[in-house]
Amino acid sequence: MCVPGLAPYPFLFALFPTLYPVACSPQAWASATPFTLLEASLGLQFDPTANEIRLHNPSLPSFLDEVVIRNLQLKESSVDLKVRRHAHDVSVEILERRGEIQVSIVFGRSPAPDETGTRFTDKK
Repeated sequence: MCVPGLAPYPFLFALFPTLYPVACSPQAWASATPFTLLEASLGLQFDPTANEIRLHNPSLPSFLDEVVIRNLQLKESSVDLKVRRHAHDVSVEILERRGEIQVSIVFGRSPAPDETGTRFTDKK
């Protein structure tokens, strides 16, 4: 016997447990969360026209002393970075650079995206 609402197919209820993959499986968006949090913490910005990666007001949470990012790509170039947390700021070390790529660290007010949403300009 099946209690209505507990199993989508009452006739299969007695044969094996009903699987609920929507409720029990990891969701696709959840797998991207650590990367999104890291992107936000470091203020990662990509400027393909200048072939530049910017870290805008980078910081690391108190539980994370160091992060190494390998093979961070922009177009045909890539870079390996080490970001270390200190008492009141962070340091960035370029471990390896492949291709013509520029890495900049910017401290200051937040940039405003231009009409394409990919380049950032300082608008006054």
